[in-house]
Amino acid sequence: QKQGSTPKLVIFGGFTSAEGDGSASSLGGRCFSDVHVLDLEKHFWTTPEVSEIVPAARWGHSAVIVEDKLVVFGGYSSTSVQGNTFFNDFNVLDLEAWTWSRPTPTGKAPCERWGNSV
Repeated sequence: QKQGSTPKLVIFGGFTSAEGDGSASSLGGRCFSDVHVLDLEKHFWTTPEVSEIVPAARWGHSAVIVEDKLVVFGGYSSTSVQGNTFFNDFNVLDLEAWTWSRPTPTGKAPCERWGNSV
């Protein structure tokens, strides 16, 4: 976050159960690939328009803000079409331009995982 800018909470993705009770084991739940931002001074939510290229919907991923970028790694998705998917991809959201990119790191990447911390 740049000096002098308003502190914000940035949320990417997540999961909701079909019953709305928050149970991750509920069948028929839904994964998200959207972005929401909470201005921590005004307590006001916004949904920025992001680039058309967006990471797959997921939950249980790691996310951290580094300077003006949201860095997302891994996660899990379960859909009736694709079944269970575990990710080990690396995605970056530019928080000024609101564009996603998928850098290609070198070296041996960690295996697919979810529920990990950064």
